[in-house]
Amino acid sequence: MTAAAPPLAVAGSTIPADRAQSLHRWNVVLAVLHALQAGLIIVLSFASDPLVTRTVTGSFLQYDQATETLFNAQRSLFELPLGLAVALFFLLSALAHIAVAFPFRSWYERSLARGQNPARWIEYALSASVMIVIIAMLTGIQDAGAPGSVAPVQSASAITIQGTTPAMQPKM
Repeated sequence: MTAAAPPLAVAGSTIPADRAQSLHRWNVVLAVLHALQAGLIIVLSFASDPLVTRTVTGSFLQYDQATETLFNAQRSLFELPLGLAVALFFLLSALAHIAVAFPFRSWYERSLARGQNPARWIEYALSASVMIVIIAMLTGIQDAGAPGSVAPVQSASAITIQGTTPAMQPKM
């Protein structure tokens, strides 16, 4: 039986060194897997001819001079390639895992030692917003205002929830 690894000192708190190493390894592996998924989605997206897209429209009021009234008008703003949007979701996850595995590793481990994981909520705020836009487009929502207003609210909610994470954890 081997002795437990000594804890890694982390700004007033500790996280066991073997746990820190395991998390680092998992974050690297998951970054690679998410990047591979994104690459596969991109390849499959471009294999489809034509590229699968959804039209994003804008709604506005237009004045009719003949009747002197306003009426609802709509115009196409751009085509959203769905496969590339899905790939963006995976790329955001890959970048988040790379960030906590390398440049922000010590911050990530200090946060975990305090019972928090703000990195998870930051990544969630971004990737879930992308996914909400994709789901909205798949269900037939075309107007840019709908997902364009829901995504920032979702991001703000995720960041707010992050602040309550320690309070939501069970007391041991």
